[in-house]
Amino acid sequence: MNTLLKELQNNRRLRLGLWLIIGILAAYGLMLLDEQRQALSKDFQTRLERLAHLQSLVNQKQWSARMQGISQLKVLFEEKFWRANSKGLAEADVKSWLDLKTQHARLTNARVNVENAVDLAKLPQLWMINAEIQADFTPQAIQELLFYLYFDKWVVLERVNASNRGTKPRFTVQVRVYFQKPQNL
Repeated sequence: MNTLLKELQNNRRLRLGLWLIIGILAAYGLMLLDEQRQALSKDFQTRLERLAHLQSLVNQKQWSARMQGISQLKVLFEEKFWRANSKGLAEADVKSWLDLKTQHARLTNARVNVENAVDLAKLPQLWMINAEIQADFTPQAIQELLFYLYFDKWVVLERVNASNRGTKPRFTVQVRVYFQKPQNL
């Protein structure tokens, strides 16, 4: 340690080099602090803009009118859900309704498969039922089936597939139906 101090006292270039290193480190530290300040300033400005936007929303007077409009839309929307008292009845309703629609569309070799009703985690007041219709493919039959599915009850059409495996071309229609649970469940 004594030799280092003697060397620093006697060697002017070593002292200048050491001061240069200290200056570089100080400048680097100041640059880091300035970048941090800029980031904090930008974050603060963004938060101020969001706060001003929220305050303008709070000051609006149409909230009750909006709430009434949304309530009316909610009622209209909920009226479109199918209703059943149990999962089993819901599955039976879908099966019988799809069987009827396949008859109306005059499908040949039709098969209707209905999966079990599923509780939805994000929408606990609903059940979801997936179903599949398979039948021999004719353009008129699939057109009529899609017409009956679309215009009768509220059904989500998931997929339509046509294939030519085997002796006759066939098609598959996958649908999804949502049931509103009874209030007492």
